[in-house]
Amino acid sequence: MDVSVSNVTSAAMLSNQLVLGYEYRVEIFSCVENDSCALEFAIDSEEQSFGGLLSFSSNGNYLLVGAPDMVDNGVVFLYKKSNSSSAWGLINRLANPSSSVSVSQFLTNILLPQIKTIVGNGMPGYGGDSGAATSTSLLFPTSIAVDSSGNIYIADTQNHRIRKFTALTGKLSTIAGTEEEGYNGDNIIATTAKLSSPTGVALDSIGNVYIADSQNHRIRKITISNGKISTIAGDGDAGSPLYDGLSAIASSLNNPTSVAVDQSSSNTVYFADTNNSKIRKITSSKLYTVAGTDYTYSPYIQPNLIYEGLAQYIKISSPISVAASGGKIYFIENLINTVRQVVVQNGYYTMTTIAGGCRPGFPSTTEFACLDSPFGIAIGPNGDVYVADKSNARIKKINPTTKTISTIAGGSGAGFDGDNGPAILSSLNDPCGIAVQSNGAVYIADTKNNRIRKVL
Repeated sequence: MDVSVSNVTSAAMLSNQLVLGYEYRVEIFSCVENDSCALEFAIDSEEQSFGGLLSFSSNGNYLLVGAPDMVDNGVVFLYKKSNSSSAWGLINRLANPSSSVSVSQFLTNILLPQIKTIVGNGMPGYGGDSGAATSTSLLFPTSIAVDSSGNIYIADTQNHRIRKFTALTGKLSTIAGTEEEGYNGDNIIATTAKLSSPTGVALDSIGNVYIADSQNHRIRKITISNGKISTIAGDGDAGSPLYDGLSAIASSLNNPTSVAVDQSSSNTVYFADTNNSKIRKITSSKLYTVAGTDYTYSPYIQPNLIYEGLAQYIKISSPISVAASGGKIYFIENLINTVRQVVVQNGYYTMTTIAGGCRPGFPSTTEFACLDSPFGIAIGPNGDVYVADKSNARIKKINPTTKTISTIAGGSGAGFDGDNGPAILSSLNDPCGIAVQSNGAVYIADTKNNRIRKVL
């Protein structure tokens, strides 16, 4: 086998991509014209280095691919096994016995988080609920939620349905809504209830499902124990409550587009009352404002400008999406391309900006500090904030403490491409929804592609 070490001056480091608790092994074979191959090099993560070919960190947290990298007439295998197992399992292989192969590129392509479609065939429509989820159709899916088992709940907006992908069976079912748009009452089985362009979906800690029934101007709830739907906020009229503390179901809302449940804080429900430019919460069946104001005496009354301070005294612009966890609330101001954080300090809601706004000097990591029509938002298990940066066709991850931002999916332009490959090399098309599972898997409502995609 010819192993070229010339012109190899850089190394590929895959930080935090290897899974702790596993060992990894790379084998490189040389081949001859009759396809007879012999093992030439091997290394596993218990060895820190081997002949300068490959090395692993001492803590197993990253893989370093060094010279030599280009291998002529070779086959490369990557295996892994649990620390408690004696058997190696094949992850992937690259076989190209007739020309050069790049070890580092091969490992990069399979160790970086991968993207794949798990719901939707890309054709807009309904297509029913029978058969595999990848064979059915969606119509402008806008929002998603995921439980700890990987079951996905989808606001299939223009089908006026909430649909569920069951991870165990790989199939899709309707859990709320019918073929007709509208409103036909509450306290009925959810699959007989009409919805009108639902754009938000969320779960509480026991599996109840919450819906932003946008054009019905209501927040609704499916009680998992009996399958019935009820309204928990909104009277069905487009309007605005006169003041806080009124009955939530007797108050008017105006195009609520997103709903969130803080499962770690007594399942408190928050929602974006979008056309009223408010973030609200429901407490003891009453409605309260978390962020936004109508009052002209506020010193922060100009919309489309970035103010920070007491959230209930700042005018905000058409909040489009909300997420909540651990008492922290995050929302997107779509019109000014900004991600906001709200926390309680000294008994008051205090608002800061964690991304967007394109302010000079805003910190960033080799990515754009600017967002373009961001839409969906979610919180990861370690507190990172994920944003569906819709018009940039990317999914961004934000560290809310350092305010640094990076791309985890998208980056190849608007379109559809990249399934079963690295997520950062994929194409998305106006992604609007995002959810993060407790194991770190990221789910994307790839809206104009009419698909749900998974990154892990």
